[in-house]
Amino acid sequence: LSPVCLGSLRRAASINAEYMGTYEAFWKRLKQKRTLKWQHSLGVVTMNGKFAKRDVLMDVSTIQACILMIFNSVDKIRIKDLIMQLKIDAKEVKRHLKSICSNKFKILSKDPLKGYNVEHTLSVNLSWNPPREFRHIKIPLQVTKTTSAERTQTKNTTEG
Repeated sequence: LSPVCLGSLRRAASINAEYMGTYEAFWKRLKQKRTLKWQHSLGVVTMNGKFAKRDVLMDVSTIQACILMIFNSVDKIRIKDLIMQLKIDAKEVKRHLKSICSNKFKILSKDPLKGYNVEHTLSVNLSWNPPREFRHIKIPLQVTKTTSAERTQTKNTTEG
């Protein structure tokens, strides 16, 4: 995680926003009765994590990448401040934090360890010693259940 990478990510985001706008205009002309919804949580970013013992390549979601990139400029951050910076729903942030704070991938340390509260503090766990077989890891997301109301809303949105 480097400041150069953060600048690259910001430039890529602004370029992608331009392309997204162009594609949205094309989509509206092509499919007038349909709506386009971007699913940013489906993206994947490969990052290089530098830990005490060695470097590890990590495949993370775009939101997890944004969370990790924040730690280039701060040592510790409260979850509440993270939510405000990312402008993402607290449930979504919790979902993305669970796997990068888990026992298997201790990339971030949470204080206190038990529970989840927006007042809890996060920091990078530089002392994490990934096992040798972890040269390139894919960090999964917590699977969430879809309610019938969400299914109905999605169906109504897509069928217009």
